[in-house]
Amino acid sequence: MVNKAFHLKTSRLVYTLALMIVFFSSCTQSQKSKEKIPVIAKNLKDKLSIEVDSLKLPFIFYPERWFLNNNQLYVLNNKDSSFLSIFDLYTQKLIQWGKIGNGPNEYIIPSLCRMKKNGNVGIYSNALNIMNIYQTKADSLIHTHTFHFPIWSKEHGIPKAYTRMQQYDDSLFIGTSFMPKEIAVELLNLKTEKVVDAIDFSLKPSENDYSGPYECKISVSDNYMAIAYRYINRLEVYQISSLGFNLKLIIGDDKLQNDLYNKDRDDEMIYYYSDVICGKNTIYAIYQGTQVQNLSNVRSSLEIYNLEGENLNTINLGRYISDIVIDETSNIVYACDKNIEDDYLYYYQLLPS
Repeated sequence: MVNKAFHLKTSRLVYTLALMIVFFSSCTQSQKSKEKIPVIAKNLKDKLSIEVDSLKLPFIFYPERWFLNNNQLYVLNNKDSSFLSIFDLYTQKLIQWGKIGNGPNEYIIPSLCRMKKNGNVGIYSNALNIMNIYQTKADSLIHTHTFHFPIWSKEHGIPKAYTRMQQYDDSLFIGTSFMPKEIAVELLNLKTEKVVDAIDFSLKPSENDYSGPYECKISVSDNYMAIAYRYINRLEVYQISSLGFNLKLIIGDDKLQNDLYNKDRDDEMIYYYSDVICGKNTIYAIYQGTQVQNLSNVRSSLEIYNLEGENLNTINLGRYISDIVIDETSNIVYACDKNIEDDYLYYYQLLPS
C-alpha cells in the first residue's frame, strides 16, 4: 500500500514537473519571439567624393549576375554568345564558356551561384531543377557534381524559381525567390534537398497585395546576411548559422509605397537601394534615393556600415551605379553603370577606415 501511494505521488510529481518545463519553455520561446529588434535611424556622415577609374574589358559587360572570388570576376550575360565570362583582374586572362540550348554545357535561362571556394562556380537552371558545380581548369570548366533543388509545387513537380543563389557552407545555400505574391529567402541543404529555414519577413505583402513593393537584394558573409530593399528605405542585418536566420537589427524605416505600385505609377516610386554587399565586418549598400523615372540622372551613394548599424562613411559615386562587387583585401569597389552599355568596369579605391 505504501509503495502504491509512493508511486502515485511520484507520478504526480513527474507530471507536475513536466507541465512546469513545458510552461517555462513556452514562456521562454514566447519571450524570445517577442524580443525587441533594434531599429536604428539612418544617421549618415557627410558625403565624401573619391575618384573613379575604369578598366576596359575584352567582353560585353552587361551583367545579369556577377560576383568576385579572389581576383576572378564571374559575369553572367545572356546577351553574349557565351553566357559566362571569367576574367582575372590581375592577369587579364579571360575564359568564356557556356551556350544557350539543350546540349552539353548548354542551359535554357542559366543563372549564377556564388561559391566560396576559389575557382568554383555554380550554374543552375530552375526549369531543369539542377545546379551544376564546376571548377575552372586551364581555359574551360570541369563539372564536379550536381545538386537538385527541393520540390516546391508537388502537383507539377517543379522547384521554386530562385533568382539568386549564394553558397553558405558545404551543401548549404541561400536562395532568393520572387513570386507575384511572395518573396522568399531560404536556407537550403542541397544534399538532402530540404529547406532548413526561411525568413519570416516583418514587412511582407498581405493576401491581396503583390510582392513588387517589397523587392530586395541579399548578400551573405560567413556569419551574417544583409538585406537591402529597393522601394523601402531600409536595411536588415541577420545573423546566420547552419540552423537558420536571426534578425539582429534594422537600419532605416518601414514606409511603404504600395499605393503608387497598385496604381501602376511605378515611375513615381522612390528607388532606394539597388545593391548590397555583406563583407567580413562591414555592410556596403548602393543608395539611389530618387524616383525611378529619374534614375538616368542620379548620382548614387555608397553607404558603409558596421555590423552594429553605425554609418562609417557615405561616398558620392558621381554617376549612376547599379551593382557592385568588392575586393575587401585591396579595399576596391568594382561597379557597373547600366546607363552605359559598353565594355568598361568602373572602380573606386576606398580610403582606409
